[in-house]
Amino acid sequence: RASNGGQLICFLRDITEHIQAEKALIKSRGMLEETESLGKVGGWEFNIDTGKQTWTKGVYDIHEVDYEYDPTLSQGIDFYTQDSRPSITSAVKQAVEQSEPFDVELEIKTAKGNLHKVHAIGKPDLENRRVHGFFQDITERKTQEAQLLESEKKYRDLIHLAQEGIWVIDKNNLTSFANPSMAKILGYTAEEMIGKPLFDF
Repeated sequence: RASNGGQLICFLRDITEHIQAEKALIKSRGMLEETESLGKVGGWEFNIDTGKQTWTKGVYDIHEVDYEYDPTLSQGIDFYTQDSRPSITSAVKQAVEQSEPFDVELEIKTAKGNLHKVHAIGKPDLENRRVHGFFQDITERKTQEAQLLESEKKYRDLIHLAQEGIWVIDKNNLTSFANPSMAKILGYTAEEMIGKPLFDF
């Protein structure tokens, strides 16, 4: 009862579940951001009618822009290098006009001027007038692949040019590889030796 003789009515509401749901959401977002950072991945979407684009934190990080940056579709495409831009432009056009998903590996130039190899997957959702998808920085993987190919080439050249004979037999005693020197020693070409049993020689 209030001091002036009137009544004071109070309402109480249990918000325990609401607070717990908020905490769970915050934790989930934190895990998502950590996963994106570790995997150098992110998610994106754009509105077909307005061109407004939405990025997750991971996509901002890959493009090396601050989180206040408000991208549009055309601005997003402008990050792609001159060689890659026609491919992403065509992929987006087909997604919008023909509802075709895309999966491409291209190159962007970040806001800081760094070249990044990227993997972009897009899926049209014409009913809701949007295209959304996955974005990943694959620069490190592509660099490792290039180094591996170069290493394999040097290994193959070394084996091919070796003056010693090198001969590889599989578990069935069939020739799976012979370098030119081995073939010359045995009086064959390397191609003629492939698939022949060990005891034929």
